[in-house]
Amino acid sequence: MKNFSETSALKSNFSPDAYASIEKQFNSVTSHVRTLCEHIQKRIVPYIDNKRFLDIGAGPGFVIHELLDYFNTVVAVDPNDSYASCYSTLSLVDKFTIINKNFESVNFNKKFDFILCSHVLYHVPQNDWSVFIDKIIQLLSPKGRALLTLVAPRGEFHHLCNQINDKYSNSQVLQARLNDIGLKYKISKVRNSYFYKSIYEITNLLRMFVIDDCFLPEEYSSLGQDKIVAIDQQIGKFVDKCYESEKDIYTFEIEEDYIELHV
Repeated sequence: MKNFSETSALKSNFSPDAYASIEKQFNSVTSHVRTLCEHIQKRIVPYIDNKRFLDIGAGPGFVIHELLDYFNTVVAVDPNDSYASCYSTLSLVDKFTIINKNFESVNFNKKFDFILCSHVLYHVPQNDWSVFIDKIIQLLSPKGRALLTLVAPRGEFHHLCNQINDKYSNSQVLQARLNDIGLKYKISKVRNSYFYKSIYEITNLLRMFVIDDCFLPEEYSSLGQDKIVAIDQQIGKFVDKCYESEKDIYTFEIEEDYIELHV
């Protein structure tokens, strides 16, 4: 297997604590986790064998908590140790293991029937995607399946990201890479809604989403101050459009693609 470049580690423009703080709100503000889990229950679980599950970039573990009973072995990989408290109850479950490292740096001694990589590739240089995907394929057992999810090039959130960086990481870029590699895949189109009462909280979420989707840390840090201010202004205008005065709530949607790979 090829080696990763030195810049391929999972990275964010936000501190581990800030990232974890925002992600821990997900179950209360969005349908994202429920939609993903229902898809896996219906489209993945009935068609795999030994039920060994690897979650790459597991975050606060919402998906694992929902799906634990469907699998015989569950491994979570995430480099952010700020999520430790989210796994306190799971640490007592024999079939569960958490690895507090980047996926790229872990040497696995087993294969998996299902591998989830949900909204992780934004943190990986696009030049390293082929190697990242190759590692996923090498870890799949016979008849195994992988599910990769990314923002789709549709909808208002996409237009915001595309205005800020027209080379931002999205499902269209991933499909092109899969086509180059020669891998077959299936696509499911998904739409998830987000709801916030607080302009402060929705702005924090959107800044994290947009900036991390559009820029690796070294790219963002190289931007001039004028560009950074302009990005925040664009995000602010987007937030203003999200406000529904009759309900006194901020709401927006993100179009996603679920891309399923088979061995």
